[in-house]
Amino acid sequence: MMGFIKEREESTMKKSFVFLCMIPLLFIVHFSYAEDKSISGAEYFIDTDPGEGNAIPLAAKDGTFDTGSEKIDMDNLTLPQDITVGQHYLYVRMKEEDGVWGFPQKYRFMVTGAKTIKAAEFLWVRTLVKVKEYHWW
Repeated sequence: MMGFIKEREESTMKKSFVFLCMIPLLFIVHFSYAEDKSISGAEYFIDTDPGEGNAIPLAAKDGTFDTGSEKIDMDNLTLPQDITVGQHYLYVRMKEEDGVWGFPQKYRFMVTGAKTIKAAEFLWVRTLVKVKEYHWW
């Protein structure tokens, strides 16, 4: 019985070791596979994800998406008219040449500025009462 338990423990340890050795290999295969893909599109959205392919499209800096590494033209980003003052998140995601969208990358930004007063009321009261004493509490 003791020999069986020892053999089983060794077998489990070997399997665990093989599994742990496979993890780096999976990452190497994944990253080399990802480098072979070309980017075919990009999009951005603010705060709420409208779904893959439904966000605002972005252009490549060189004019076309045709390599695995692209610079994005971020000069013409527009904010929604109804955006509020405060903290928001800009999400950017890329699409591979086979149509698969990547995970969005999140960037935090702040919208600052004075709040606009839409309406105001001013009340001017002129009294004819003479004040004789002041009381402070």
